[in-house]
Amino acid sequence: MNPQTPKRPGPPETAPAEITETQAFTRAWVVFLLLFAGVLGLLWANDALFG
Repeated sequence: MNPQTPKRPGPPETAPAEITETQAFTRAWVVFLLLFAGVLGLLWANDALFG
C-alpha cells in the first residue's frame, strides 16, 4: 500500500468580511426578489400543468 501523504495546510481561516448597511439592504432585496420570482414561477407551472 502507498503511505498516506500528509495533507497540505490550507490558507489560514479568515474572519468573514464586514458588510455595510447598504450591502445588507441590497442583498435582502435580491433574496426577496429571487424568492418572489420562484413563487411566481411555481404558481405559473402549477397553472400550466394542472389549470
